[in-house]
Parts: sequence; structure tokens; C-alpha cells
Amino acid sequence: MSMRRGRAMRKYELILLTLVALPFSLSGCASRYGAAPRFKNANTIGLHVQMQTTPSPPVALKDVKVLVQLQSGTNHLEWTQVRVSEVMSDMSMPPLTSVLHKIRKNTYSGKVIFTMGGPWIVTVIAEKEGKSYGQQFHMDVRQ
Repeated sequence: MSMRRGRAMRKYELILLTLVALPFSLSGCASRYGAAPRFKNANTIGLHVQMQTTPSPPVALKDVKVLVQLQSGTNHLEWTQVRVSEVMSDMSMPPLTSVLHKIRKNTYSGKVIFTMGGPWIVTVIAEKEGKSYGQQFHMDVRQ
């Protein structure tokens, strides 16, 4: 009889431990994955970011071509890397990130795939000399 009681007690202890630990582990995932990439706003250095997608609006689970143009007034800036980071609005999921390739002066291109339809935040991030500058775009992805 005491053996059964001991097993039952361990079972309840395990369930209680899981219920206590689960919220902490989930909140850790949400803060790490749901967070936007760190960058300074592109406007702080006079950087104007334009982004186009083909198709427009984007379609979930299809290749989407991204074309980004960076204009900086009179300053000619060479970027070491330009990338896009996509995260679904109000979701605790890791961002999808794609590095874009330079196709001509101040113009970068690449492909992304949105995993599902709905509202997304796409962040264009340009890096130079260890600093990141970015701009966010909100878009609805079709199913």
C-alpha cells in the first residue's frame, strides 16, 4: 500500500513541478524569439529605406522576392551586410532572417518565404562598421 502511495506522490510532485516550471520556460522563449532585432532607426543617419515584394502582397509558403533600395542623401554609404528579418505580429516565434545580395549600387535583392498568412513585421537592417540601422514595414501576407 505504501509503495502505491509513494508512486502516486511522485507523480503529483512531477505534475506540480511541470506546472510551476512551464510558465517560466515559455516566458523565456517569448522574450528571446518575439523580440525585434536591435538596430538604430535608419532615419537617425538620414537613411531612406524602400522595400518591394513580388508578388505584392506576399503569399504564404511561396518564394517572395524582396528588393530593397537604400538612399542616404548626399552620403554614399557602403554596407557590409543588408538583411531582412520577418516575424509574425503578436507571435512568440523565432524571426526568419535572410541576407540580401547587392545587385547594383544601393540596391539589394533576395528571397524569403512567409510560413503562414496574416500580419507580419519585416525589418530591413543595414550594417556598417559594427552598427545596425533599420526600418520596419508592416504587411499582410495572403494565405
